[in-house]
Order: sequence, then structure tokens, then C-alpha cells
Amino acid sequence: MTSQCTIIKLSWKDKNAFISIMANAFSADPLFDRLFIQNQAALTASYRIKMFLSFMFDMSMLNGGQVRGIFDGDRLVGCYVLEIPIKNLFSRIKGTILTLIRALALPFQISVRSFKLVNDYMRITRATVPHGRHYYLAMIGVHENAQGKGHGKALMQEIISVVEHDKQAVGICLDTENKANIGLYEHFGFALQTEVFLDGLAVYCMFRKQ
Repeated sequence: MTSQCTIIKLSWKDKNAFISIMANAFSADPLFDRLFIQNQAALTASYRIKMFLSFMFDMSMLNGGQVRGIFDGDRLVGCYVLEIPIKNLFSRIKGTILTLIRALALPFQISVRSFKLVNDYMRITRATVPHGRHYYLAMIGVHENAQGKGHGKALMQEIISVVEHDKQAVGICLDTENKANIGLYEHFGFALQTEVFLDGLAVYCMFRKQ
């Protein structure tokens, strides 16, 4: 990674760039294939992926999550969404209400079937998380044209540093549907906790203990 690269908090003006990066990074993701691509026309699949990523960005911004990206000069090349445990009860309630309101349009944007699978995914995977204050890495991705330059490593190192500075946290969770990613995350200290299934798709739930 060159000295020109910086990691900063994303703002609402970065939303389109975030969607573009994540759509590229997750183009071959098994879950995205199951949710949006299988048996769909290319334009329909592209639209639904963009609508889902738009929701993920909005949800994270409204719910107090950490949405940060790595820039090579002025070009966004990678980003992540980290769910942060919020202590303040009022902030949690406010974030939940805003997220629910934002989610009302989602079934019409990505299809009712996909919306149901997304909810099933969240229910199944969140049932595996440890007790106690923990973080959840919802998404991380680097554009294919910028891979192999250490950008993903830099993002992961920042995420781990954020969690390690929270002395009350028990660790950080993530899920992947790509078995090849398990070894990659193990390199950063994550361990495979369990394997669950969503509509026949294997989901690997991992945890990095604090």
C-alpha cells in the first residue's frame, strides 16, 4: 500500500462509490448469487444488488455503524461496514426505528423472496454470536482492480485495532459463504465457530476473541 492511501470515515456523498466497490467485490459471492443473481436477468440482478447495498449503507449510517473506506489518492478502492455495540439505550432505539422505516421499501426493491432470505440469514447467523459486548463485520471489500496491494490487509488491521481498543468487548464476529476465505480470516486471528445452512447454502461463522 502506497503512502498516498488513506482510510477515512465515509459520508453520504460516498454512497455511490461504496455501492460500486461492494457490487464489484461481491460479484462472485455465493450469498449474493443465491439472493440476487440466480434465475434473474442481468439488469434485474444488478438493480437488486445495488438496492441491497444502498440499504446496507443507509442502515449502517442511521444505526451508528462504522462505514470506512480506503482511498488511493481521491479514488475509493475498498471499504468496510462494522456494526458497533451501542451503549446508549436511546441511541439503540432511535437507530432501530430508523432502520425499520428504511427497510419498509426493501422487499419491493430486492423481491419478497430475497428479503425473507436476508432476514433468515440474520436470524440464523446472529444466533451463533457470543454473549457479551461484541462487534460484527458485516461487509468488507476491495475492488478487483485494486486487489493485491495490501488494501484489504490495511482495512482488516484497522478493524481489529478498533475492537482491541474497546476493553469491554469480547471480540469480533463475521460470516462468510466462501470456504476459501476461512484461511484468510484465520490469518487475522479469527477461528471458525460453527457452520450453518441457509436455503442449502453453507455459511461459516467466525469469531476473533479479544
